[in-house]
Amino acid sequence: MWNAMVAFFERDKIFTTLMLVALVAGLVIRIGLGLAYGRLIGEADNMATTNHPVLRQWKGKYENCYQMNKGVSNTAIFVDKLISRLSWGPFSYGQWYLLSAQAVLLSVLSAGVGICINIAKGATLSMILPYYIVVFGGLYLFFSVTTSVDIRERKRVLKVNMVDYLENHLSPRIQITREDMDFLYGDKQDEDYELIERPASQKDRRAVEWKKKDTVSKGSLRESITYDELEQMLRELLAT
Repeated sequence: MWNAMVAFFERDKIFTTLMLVALVAGLVIRIGLGLAYGRLIGEADNMATTNHPVLRQWKGKYENCYQMNKGVSNTAIFVDKLISRLSWGPFSYGQWYLLSAQAVLLSVLSAGVGICINIAKGATLSMILPYYIVVFGGLYLFFSVTTSVDIRERKRVLKVNMVDYLENHLSPRIQITREDMDFLYGDKQDEDYELIERPASQKDRRAVEWKKKDTVSKGSLRESITYDELEQMLRELLAT
């Protein structure tokens, strides 16, 4: 059997090389994608302290979008869009996923062409049997790797981790920071106070003071009471 395998590889170098290279390429790509998603999932569990460039970029994009639009209406769609743009070299992760499957199909195709050519040349079963062994063994290995890495499940876990962090941790912090900035710099005026800026007589400092606004509620008027009127009312009350 070993001699038949050696003779097989020496006899059909073109088809055997193409078959093996395509099969190995498909396996390597699928394993690489699994490792890449696994690393993203591990870093997404510690988003507050992560140094991963992709996750830091996602975090910055979400903060900018939140501040510009005063919130993000659908965080899940936002995360899906970010995940779909993950790239590795000239292709996205989704394209690499499809290329790995195409590489395995190319391996099977090259094996089938090799078998047909050998049968046309009058090859016996023992001569073409190595093709079947390599193809079926490669397919079993490929599907085993695919089941182990489970790209779709890893994408789902990555999405869940990102949505959880952005909605439940980052969004409230952005909102609190924004309210603090509005209060400090006057972008948001308080209901009972208005911001007064003094003339720019000082170059390096900006003097800001708050003064009480006169507020009028709907359905009722607040009457201003002077000191003399209050004193008069007290005297009448004591007299009675």
